[in-house]
Amino acid sequence: MSKPKRKRYTGVFKAKVGLEALMGLKTVGQIARDYQVHPVQVTQWKGVIRDHVPELFEPAQPVGEDYPELIAQLHEKIGQLTVEADWLTKSASNWGVGVRQEFVTLEPALSLRRQCELLAISRSGYYYEPVAESAANLALMRRLDELHLAHPA
Repeated sequence: MSKPKRKRYTGVFKAKVGLEALMGLKTVGQIARDYQVHPVQVTQWKGVIRDHVPELFEPAQPVGEDYPELIAQLHEKIGQLTVEADWLTKSASNWGVGVRQEFVTLEPALSLRRQCELLAISRSGYYYEPVAESAANLALMRRLDELHLAHPA
């Protein structure tokens, strides 16, 4: 059994109900009954209208003359950063993992996760410390090499 869909009201409907509640000619309960909405919802819409009415009478913020210039500068910076990130990713793929790991720093300016992403290193690879081979394993590999050299076929 699926849940019934929530009712969605238009802004015009909310404004009409909220204004009627704000005028105070009827009680919130009467308005809620007339429009078939919950009284709490009517009170919320009334509060939204009451809180935002002063904004209607404020002068609009003028768009600064330097706004298009700022947009152009930001687009230029985005393009530059994109090119640099692409270059870094391509260059880093040619370096060994050990070299890339040396570039990772613990600075708060760029998270460790992001640095590893940019350098194409997994975080587990960054933290990995190789373990030396055991003496028994080295002796076994040495014996295998001797046997292979003695009987190459």
